[in-house]
Amino acid sequence: MAGMLGELTIDGKAYTLDDLTLGELEALEDHMSLPIAQIDLNSARAMKFLVWLLKHREDPSYTLQQAGDIKITDLIQPTAEDEVPPPVDGEAAEADAETVPMAA
Repeated sequence: MAGMLGELTIDGKAYTLDDLTLGELEALEDHMSLPIAQIDLNSARAMKFLVWLLKHREDPSYTLQQAGDIKITDLIQPTAEDEVPPPVDGEAAEADAETVPMAA
């Protein structure tokens, strides 16, 4: 469940942004030159810094440059609504019959 600030998924691992410390939020404010209430967390600059903050916790040698090399697709996970389940055996033939015009 997402909290007040939401979640960020990096390489398949979900991070809750509400777990950021006041010091980390202050660093984000300093980096963005804005108070937290005015920061668009969906901006590329903010996302890059958030990736760095979160990955740097696990690996203190992780750099801001490495965070910048993360692809946006590595930050986005498909939701259950985006995933289409494979058809059940009988459904595939039924669907094909509905889409293929019958010869007269």
